[in-house]
Amino acid sequence: MVDGSNKVDVDKLMSFSKDLVQFLKQDKDVSFLKQCIDQSNSLQSHCNTQYQALNTSIQVITDEINGLDHQRASIEEQRKLLKKLEQDQLRADCSLILTALKDGNTAYFRLNHHELSL
Repeated sequence: MVDGSNKVDVDKLMSFSKDLVQFLKQDKDVSFLKQCIDQSNSLQSHCNTQYQALNTSIQVITDEINGLDHQRASIEEQRKLLKKLEQDQLRADCSLILTALKDGNTAYFRLNHHELSL
């Protein structure tokens, strides 16, 4: 129908068109084609519905993951803060003990040592 120079053979095109018209004139063929189109449209509609449902599910899961990531980051930050507070408290306790030992206040050390071990 088309040669290398993109010219259309009109006779072949007319013959093909006539064959197509003859084919479509037959009622059973037209009915079958309509049925195929209806089934195709129904399948496409079903697929679109499923696609939208999956996209919604993916968005819900993505939102949950983002929320969990935010919680994890917050917990990590709280953990670091708690560790720093514990280290600061330990330094303060050690400083008190060293001060008491330097001053020769062993009674103070014994009293506070009991409190520190709790």
